[in-house]
Amino acid sequence: MNKIIIGVVTLVLFGYQAFAGKLLHAKVNCEHCKNSMGHRLTRRSIDLEDVATHLNDLRLPREVVPTGYRLHLTPYLEEARFKGRVWINITCLEGTDTVILHAHEDLNISHSDVTIKKLNEETHDKDGEEPHMIIGHPMNFKGVTISSTKKDPNRQWYIIMLSEKLWKNHMYQVDIAFSGDLNTDDSEGFFRGSYQDHKTKEKRWFGATHMRPTNARRVFPCFDEPAYKVPFEIRVARKENTKVLSNMVTTYLEDVSDEPGWKWQQFQKSPPLSTFSVGWLISDFEHVIFEGQNSSIIRVYGRSHFLGQLREVVELAPKVLTYLEEYLRVKYPSSKLDLVALPHYKGADPADHWGLILFKESDLVGETNLWYITQELANQWVGHLTTPHWWNYAQTNMALTNYLVNDFTMQWRSQYVWTQGYSLYYGYSERYPFSLLGSQVENIRASKCTWLLRMLNYTLTEKSFRGGLQKFLEDRQYKTFSENDLWAALTTQSRKDATLPESVNVADVAKSWLKNERFPVVTVNRNYADNTADIEQHMFLRERPHDVPNKEKMVWYIPIMYISPDNLDISAARPVAWMKNEKEITVADLPDPDKFIIVNPEEIGMFMINYDLNNWALLANYLVESVQGNRPPLSTPVRAKLLHDSWNLAFAGELNFASALNMTLFLKYEKEFKVWDAMFTMIDHISRQTDGTEAGLKFEEYCRRLLTHLLNSLEGEAKTSELGRLANQMLSQVSYQPYLDKARDVYKQWMDSEDPDAGNPCKCATGPKYADWWVKWIHNIVQVSYEELGCLKAKVSELYVARQGEFGTAESIMENSLKTIKEEARWSEENMPEMEAWLDNKLAEEDNVMNERGTHPIG
Repeated sequence: MNKIIIGVVTLVLFGYQAFAGKLLHAKVNCEHCKNSMGHRLTRRSIDLEDVATHLNDLRLPREVVPTGYRLHLTPYLEEARFKGRVWINITCLEGTDTVILHAHEDLNISHSDVTIKKLNEETHDKDGEEPHMIIGHPMNFKGVTISSTKKDPNRQWYIIMLSEKLWKNHMYQVDIAFSGDLNTDDSEGFFRGSYQDHKTKEKRWFGATHMRPTNARRVFPCFDEPAYKVPFEIRVARKENTKVLSNMVTTYLEDVSDEPGWKWQQFQKSPPLSTFSVGWLISDFEHVIFEGQNSSIIRVYGRSHFLGQLREVVELAPKVLTYLEEYLRVKYPSSKLDLVALPHYKGADPADHWGLILFKESDLVGETNLWYITQELANQWVGHLTTPHWWNYAQTNMALTNYLVNDFTMQWRSQYVWTQGYSLYYGYSERYPFSLLGSQVENIRASKCTWLLRMLNYTLTEKSFRGGLQKFLEDRQYKTFSENDLWAALTTQSRKDATLPESVNVADVAKSWLKNERFPVVTVNRNYADNTADIEQHMFLRERPHDVPNKEKMVWYIPIMYISPDNLDISAARPVAWMKNEKEITVADLPDPDKFIIVNPEEIGMFMINYDLNNWALLANYLVESVQGNRPPLSTPVRAKLLHDSWNLAFAGELNFASALNMTLFLKYEKEFKVWDAMFTMIDHISRQTDGTEAGLKFEEYCRRLLTHLLNSLEGEAKTSELGRLANQMLSQVSYQPYLDKARDVYKQWMDSEDPDAGNPCKCATGPKYADWWVKWIHNIVQVSYEELGCLKAKVSELYVARQGEFGTAESIMENSLKTIKEEARWSEENMPEMEAWLDNKLAEEDNVMNERGTHPIG
């Protein structure tokens, strides 16, 4: 029983620590469900899947390196198997009697099918380029005796041991025959899929590849590391009623001598590619074709009856290609581009290869198609043309392509959703940021790097940023890169354009943002007497308690840019100062005392801004006047940022709630969804924090009035727009009576059920409103009496004290949970009275106005 009690106490503490502070003020119970409105981080990766594993891979020895491949493949789709042969030219950098390359343990290789031969001088091209691929047994080959071969499954190595050493600076050719099974479980490596013909109802097979990140070794023996970029010559056998797509264009067809009705399809020799860039597709898909001004042929493939849904892809792809060519000043590096809608594709991300990209069918239809197409086309430049030297640079690769996607999306559809970055704020402001997301942390870091690039674009100027990116790509095409190559190119270009102070280096800026798994808040305290400001930075923590180690040591390179009523043009703003890993600086020559300043407008950088109370008051007044049309307007992103920053700062204890709530007054006249989106998150978070308190009830009343006023002001299609839909949804969350009555009926049915999981109206049963359910659930599961548990709301601390010392290794967890409970309680004591006082005044003020008009508040 003691172990059960210990487990129950742990469960209760974990379930209640997020809202324990509210319990001190709880006076009522609400029976309706409140769903979270927080933003979701979308998973989108080009290089990062399983990257944490590959960071720890042991690299291949460097005694020999590849200089070229010739690959022959024969796939048998119906039988789900394939066979092949690869010839790999290698250069010996150091004398060695061992050749090691990658081959997955499932790849079948016979010792007798492995040979190594030395290439004589006459096999070299006269100009020093890659020697010709020699197939067969010509006279100018000298055989090397192989003593033994073996696999190392743990490292996925294939080790060839020789009876004599290879000579330094000489070239050899490794010849390996192999076979394997097509992957039928997922869409990795060389996999098989099928679909049903819509007319004949016959099953049609196709075979395709997805080589990222290290799947090439599952398909053929190779040096499967991104740094090895070498040319490929590929030849694939197919039946006459199918076709093969690969990285390059077809050069010729010829009969397969031992397979009647089959054809060899030979492809043009590729430029230097990494192994994950190589790929092919065998299918009977049909296509539509576009020949654009960029001289590259764009073909869109799919099932015959699905092609009609891909017309927009045919229109979008050339526009994306043109944009990337103009932005990067590098022509699309291939003569063709094949985009394929693959039925029943199981990969999380498209399978992108040089000149050949395979998508889920659903990725190419609907609103998301622009994102996916732009993302994968950007990979052709940043990922395939230039490639991360090793997996630890993958986040920079992804950040660059994401940046290009955001830029084009903003131009094409004005759809860059900067509020998506708010989820990063929430994650990085926790005590243990992203601790439960595992491998997705790398994707999150890439998102932060994308935001860094956005900041550099603004601070260096778009001209210098684009010029630096162009220089980077020009220098690194057909090569690999490290992140320092990018930072160096941006610094060089900015120095040339005089847009970066000599005391600032882009590499130092980047290091400060990427090494710190946090983000800062910048506090601006204006000195109105002399038009200066004292500016301070520190790590932002939204989640309590604020006891993170080394928080005082964290500093960032931060550009100080601002707008004011005299100049609201963000594009003209330039940094007036840099915080160069400094805690504090002073900035002079600010606007007059009656004029506000807005630092970091439109989320130029990933940091919130706090101000002195007078500047907050100037901003609140200007927002109301400008939204009413009496002053020049602030942009939508600026309005959203001010709202978002103010309430998050108040939530964290950095700003008083009266100032934060003043920043919501302009919403009475606001109809822009992106601004309201920040408010919806505020309603969700604060409602959950104050749930069951007098302050919470009054906050809900205030929100009901704002939301009903908004909905009454919407006309026509706006009522059913995303703004109207979410406003209605939020009304249900703030106890709008018609919605509340319905929710109570559902809740009652649930509580009357013997099984707490039957008809559960809330998938996350947390919060004081679910205290009765917690007791019921715990009682049902562990059969502990109600008398022993007591009232969970009031007895958590007492129960812990009574059982202290019985928790063993969980003692520290329990103590941390209680510490959090105390911090939440302190937050409630400090903030709820102020919130309640502000809400009392505002609601009374509105009641007086309505009484004078003879109207009544709604809600």
